[in-house]
Amino acid sequence: MLAAWNWGIKYLNIPRPNPCMTERFPEERQNRYIPPESDFWKVYEALEGQDKVMMLAYLHLAARRSELYKLRWEDVDFAAQKVRIGTRKRLGGSLEYDWLPMTDELFNAMVVHRQSANTEWVFRTLKEVCPS
Repeated sequence: MLAAWNWGIKYLNIPRPNPCMTERFPEERQNRYIPPESDFWKVYEALEGQDKVMMLAYLHLAARRSELYKLRWEDVDFAAQKVRIGTRKRLGGSLEYDWLPMTDELFNAMVVHRQSANTEWVFRTLKEVCPS
């Protein structure tokens, strides 16, 4: 509501002040649990197929979940051993791309994963696998 009213002030000349403007409540931060690396590898070893490759991509590319689910095979350059990741987490919010190098381990996993892929997407979502 706050952002919408501010947009209206800027572009539609709606009245000021913004009635949605309130003081922020104090935030009480709590430490987030970060599992030890050994737990990551236990989970990794228990996975198979796409899930295992995706965990490796998380580790080696430091990509967000949304970035990996938007990844298409055209974004994977096997010849140059690179992956193109798109993000909106930049100033202005426009979609920008970065080419990230693949490690040998990720490259080998992606080559094997590509052979079994039958869609344009590198990682299929649960919706695609089990449509309701």
